[in-house]
Amino acid sequence: MPQNSKKTRTLTFVFETAVRYSFDAVQITDLQGKIIYVNPSFAALTGYSEDELIGKNASILKSEVTSVDTFKNMWNTVLNKKPWRGEIVNQKKNGELFLSELTVAPISDEKSGEIINLLGTQRDITDKRKLEEELKKHNEKLEKSILSRTQELQESEKNYRDLLDNSPEMINIIDEDGFFQSVNSTQLKKLETDADSLAKKIFTDICLESESSKLKKFFKDVKSNGSGFTETKLITSSKKKLTVQIFAKAIYDAKGNYLKTRNYMSDITERKSLEQSLLQTEKLSAIGQLAVGIAHEVGNPLAAISSIVQILEMESNQEFFTQKLSSIRQEINRISSILKNLVDFSRPKKATTTRIDVNSIITETAKIITYDKRAKHIEFEVSLNEKIPNTHLVPDEIMQVLINLLLNAVDAIGDKNGKIIVSSDLDEKYIQIGIRDNGHGIIQNDLNKIFDPFFTTKEVGKGTGLGLWISHGIIESLKGKILVESKIGVGTEFKILLPIL
Repeated sequence: MPQNSKKTRTLTFVFETAVRYSFDAVQITDLQGKIIYVNPSFAALTGYSEDELIGKNASILKSEVTSVDTFKNMWNTVLNKKPWRGEIVNQKKNGELFLSELTVAPISDEKSGEIINLLGTQRDITDKRKLEEELKKHNEKLEKSILSRTQELQESEKNYRDLLDNSPEMINIIDEDGFFQSVNSTQLKKLETDADSLAKKIFTDICLESESSKLKKFFKDVKSNGSGFTETKLITSSKKKLTVQIFAKAIYDAKGNYLKTRNYMSDITERKSLEQSLLQTEKLSAIGQLAVGIAHEVGNPLAAISSIVQILEMESNQEFFTQKLSSIRQEINRISSILKNLVDFSRPKKATTTRIDVNSIITETAKIITYDKRAKHIEFEVSLNEKIPNTHLVPDEIMQVLINLLLNAVDAIGDKNGKIIVSSDLDEKYIQIGIRDNGHGIIQNDLNKIFDPFFTTKEVGKGTGLGLWISHGIIESLKGKILVESKIGVGTEFKILLPIL
């Protein structure tokens, strides 16, 4: 028993020491609120001495700031033998108010279990709360500043985006692998695509295959040199070709590491077309002047030679000489035909257009070609849109164009059994005439020159290189177009687009 008593005294001493030196203010009251114990921290917090507080009611610290309901809640909780925790505003001896973080716990009799005292611990959180309020205000101010800055950045980004989207130039950003990170609406419209589709592609996917190697080297040089300028050809979703000039600018981070490339692309397709047209016009003018000179200087001697050959043919009785003279006469006729074509095209006649049935012209021309001995082994298929309207054309001119294209198709097929499909169709702007063969096809490099005068892919003596040139000129004079697509080993298709008049 004495041993237990000693242990109890030791624990009591430890408890009293812990409470006395605690930084928290500790008080013990009876059930009427009379203070029976305070520690030094409590006296220091309130400004009262321990002697001034002992025997006084705890309400000595009460301020009018804390509501009555708060105290009612405190007492109800404690009387139910539960601790109460909360914040109240107390008053120091000098009248200064302070915010207290208070815990009140009931102390029960060990034997009866009845509440005999109340233990209160509190700490001054006034400065802490002020700091919290200041921090809150600072954070709110910071949030407002961030929000304002974010809105400014969003507005700036929107203005920048609007500027990009309203730019007549195509603008994009690509990463190191060539994938599109960003494109403006001008590029999407030009390429006839959408952002999601383009995000899955690299730059060379939108270019002609023949341009791929050149562009890969170009962007590699831009990465090293910082910028670059080049010209290339893009291809749209509808397979339309665009000629563009590219100014590329590399973007680096603060340490000089490459990040991405921004490209500014100008569509110069129309300008290139105008340049080509001007070049063609100048070429035609030169050819016209040359043709007139040739016709005058060569025509008369050629006529004299032709007459002499005819006389020699009539007087010759040897088959060998007769054959040779016949060959000479054929070549003279060929030269005369070339001269006539040149002169006719350099001085076009002012033919009168009439409203004609295009399908009838197509049918008649195709029928004429089937009688050509070179086409005996070729199958002809004619597929016409019956809704094709009559339109204003010069019948002989359009027939000349069709004959040229059909005979070219026959020559492309050669001696093998082949097929030529002649068709007509209609869209909102044009009457379309198609001529497709399954001949040997035309290489890409030749396709770029196919409408140039005197250019031909045929063997020497089998073509003058004027048929397509003249056909192209006739269709252009009608405000139309001739398009061509070809694949080696598959065949060629010409499309004539005639405006609906």
